[in-house]
Amino acid sequence: MLTDLRVSGLALLEDCELELGGGLTAITGETGAGKTMLLTALRLLTGGRAEPRIIKTGRGRTEVDAVISVPTAVANDLEEAGFQVDEGEVAFARTVTPSRSRAAISGRPVPARALADTAGSLITIHGQADQWRLKSPTHQRELLDRYAPPPHDQLLVDYQRQWATVTNLRARIAQLEADEDRLEVELRYLREVTDEVTALDPSPDEEVQLDSAIDRLSNVEQLRSASSGALATLTGEGFGSEPAVADLLGSVVDVLLKASYLDPQLEEYSRRAQSMDAEINDLISDLRDYGEALFDDPDELARLHERRATLTELCRGRARDAAELLAWCETAKTRIGELEGVEGDPQAARLALEAAEQELQKLAENLSASRQLAAEDLGKKVNGELAALALANARVIVEVSTTELSASGQDRVQMLLQPHPNAPATPLDEGASGGELSRIMLAIEVVLATDQTPQTMVFDEVDAGIGGLTANQVGARLKALADFHQVIVVTHLAQVAALADANFVVEKRDGTARVRPVSNEDKTDEIVRMLGGDDKEGAARRHALKLERAGNVEESTS
Repeated sequence: MLTDLRVSGLALLEDCELELGGGLTAITGETGAGKTMLLTALRLLTGGRAEPRIIKTGRGRTEVDAVISVPTAVANDLEEAGFQVDEGEVAFARTVTPSRSRAAISGRPVPARALADTAGSLITIHGQADQWRLKSPTHQRELLDRYAPPPHDQLLVDYQRQWATVTNLRARIAQLEADEDRLEVELRYLREVTDEVTALDPSPDEEVQLDSAIDRLSNVEQLRSASSGALATLTGEGFGSEPAVADLLGSVVDVLLKASYLDPQLEEYSRRAQSMDAEINDLISDLRDYGEALFDDPDELARLHERRATLTELCRGRARDAAELLAWCETAKTRIGELEGVEGDPQAARLALEAAEQELQKLAENLSASRQLAAEDLGKKVNGELAALALANARVIVEVSTTELSASGQDRVQMLLQPHPNAPATPLDEGASGGELSRIMLAIEVVLATDQTPQTMVFDEVDAGIGGLTANQVGARLKALADFHQVIVVTHLAQVAALADANFVVEKRDGTARVRPVSNEDKTDEIVRMLGGDDKEGAARRHALKLERAGNVEESTS
């Protein structure tokens, strides 16, 4: 609900601030006084187009600020997005300068589109253009979808999601067909390389292992000479009378052990020498095994060189080593899966498209059935409202016919107006007058009201071109709509203003428009003016008082 509205520097409108409540609010004033400037302010607030020409002469900018009491769900969304919500209320602002416009929510700059998505979802403006928009089959379908009861909304979401899937598949197939040769080359290349890597089956440290094995086989004689020389030094073999290291260390053990009775510390040294002696004996054994294992194997060396060359070639342009090559191979296998599936194979994509289209058709039929049921019920309820709007003989027929599948389903929704039982039903864009469109739109809004989250509804002269009893009925329906929503109506009808819970008068003096609230005697004076009277105690005032009393009685009994 819109609770506060401040307008500054807008066209001929003097700076004003309006405190608004629930129920029905009437905006009245002479023709040309500037009532529509308040609608301009609200359109700016809801993300409408900003034109520099609206800036008041002598002012550098136009500013519109508002405080809106928002539903809990909207408050939660805004808070999650980082906007401040103070006791369920949010501040919205729009500033227009000669060079640009700015928008803000809770003092935080946002694109104008953000105002349309937030304030625009809370404030609905029905102007003359909106009445003519009612002629559009697209708008008529949207109204029907708003009216249809659950699970219709979920049916529509499911259908639109499936439509997106089908659309994406169709685009994918077109792309695949255009790139079929290139993708086939890519697939063949990836298969060949991954097959080679799989056949080689390298370990992550393959290069280190291969280089070590190649070095060993390439230098067998040097390795054999080194190991045998070390073994000879340890064992004395091949050195004639030269003492062996192992024998010398054994003598050290004996000497220390014999003298240990003289000093117990030598016993510790003896144990250490014995440990070294055991280590040397193990080393001698290992060196003998190493030497016996060394042998020339030209075939194995050639095989290792070939494997090393193959690994180097597979890494070229793909990886720096075997570990990166294995990672590349896993990525390539994933890509192969894509190319062999819907993402890369036109035939697989066509099969997926066929299944998706079948599901889409099924969802379209479910959506159509839901719309058919809702259309009949909506027509009945709208016609009931029309009877209360002095169109008792008229009927609105909501017709749902089958057409080609589109993003909204397979239905063409068209509203027809039958002015009286003996007249043919014709589409609204052919046979409905402006006054009839106004009342049909109001009837639809009244029908939809109970099924919608409370919001602010603004009507710009929805009562244009009517009077008498019809005006009374239009006022009554606006009042009924105000039981569910905050309703603001720009009106020239006294019958409507008399029913309003609040009344603001727009007056133009010396080229400047001013807005002032009226109540009690001042409100009665305004109704008298609207009735065309200027007397204080004459017929117009008696009529005005009668209208006000009727409105008060209706309110107290409702």
